[in-house]
Amino acid sequence: MYDLGSVDAQAVHIDFESIAQKYNAWFDKLRKKCNRCYNIDMCTQCIFNLDIEKDEPGCNGFISHRAYSQYLSSYMSFLEQEPKLFKEILTKVIVE
Repeated sequence: MYDLGSVDAQAVHIDFESIAQKYNAWFDKLRKKCNRCYNIDMCTQCIFNLDIEKDEPGCNGFISHRAYSQYLSSYMSFLEQEPKLFKEILTKVIVE
């Protein structure tokens, strides 16, 4: 499935056009989902760990608007409860 060519006794055979078409087709399948994901700027999901052969592959790294809101809310609540830590973070971010 992820092969990039073949090897025989005479040479290594790589079809760059075929490789580009295959990868573009995989990314086209994911593009709509990625464009709706609130984790797109911090995505670490590897395409090779997805069931990319499906018509609409799922993504373990996908974060919806609701899930992202909950994520931000939990972090803000934590920082409200820990004002010293919040100040330390701000100081380090501004200085560095």
